[in-house]
Amino acid sequence: MPATPFSEALNRLLTASGLTQLQLSNRTGFAASSINRYISGQTTPSLDRIEPLAEAVGSLDELRRAWRLTTTGTVLPEWTRNFYAIETAAVAVRVATPSFVPGYLQSPGVASYVFRASRPSLQGSELAEQVTNRTDRLNQLTGLHVTAVFPLAAVADLPQELRQEQAQHLLGWIATGQVRVHLVPAGIVLPAPVAPLFLFALGTGESVAVSEHVLGAEILRDDLWPRAVSLYDVALSESLPVALSRTELERLAA
Repeated sequence: MPATPFSEALNRLLTASGLTQLQLSNRTGFAASSINRYISGQTTPSLDRIEPLAEAVGSLDELRRAWRLTTTGTVLPEWTRNFYAIETAAVAVRVATPSFVPGYLQSPGVASYVFRASRPSLQGSELAEQVTNRTDRLNQLTGLHVTAVFPLAAVADLPQELRQEQAQHLLGWIATGQVRVHLVPAGIVLPAPVAPLFLFALGTGESVAVSEHVLGAEILRDDLWPRAVSLYDVALSESLPVALSRTELERLAA
């Protein structure tokens, strides 16, 4: 039988603990044949057996993550498998967008401008509600620290009144210490990412990558995390340092 993430983790922890399979059987009360099947990858224990195993070999978090990855294909608990829950559980996010200011950081005028262009059916109170939901989201996520990479043109090429409003809005967030901004200078076309990309760090220690498309936010598979990070790093490498980005925003806000 091929090894599974859980069998590999259990085998690694068992080796590190210095215990034999028989000793692990005695400590947990599980049959030696069951222990052998867990380690060989023939079967995966039920969730209620993870804690006794972890007490014997150590690292409950590692065994739980390996169990989730084996049984569900992701290390994320079920409650975090939607974008709203991920945002709420996150302590930090790195976001890169290829064209517009990220939604978290859009000013009310710019958010309305974007919604009217992308969703022309929104009108009146419905439009106002969507704008409020977008622009107030970061106020609700008080524990979330944001590092954002996006083109300078996303602000500089806005109509004059929106340009000043958006620049001032960004400077206000930067002043709180909750937000860091890296602007990609004019004349540089970002080769990646081609859609808004979010790299979340959860308070539980897990990391989640989310890509935003026309049909909504897609939570990427765990094995795509390294690729998502490399795409973000491409954008970051083309951007200005924080201090120079702030100077550009101050110029636009004047």
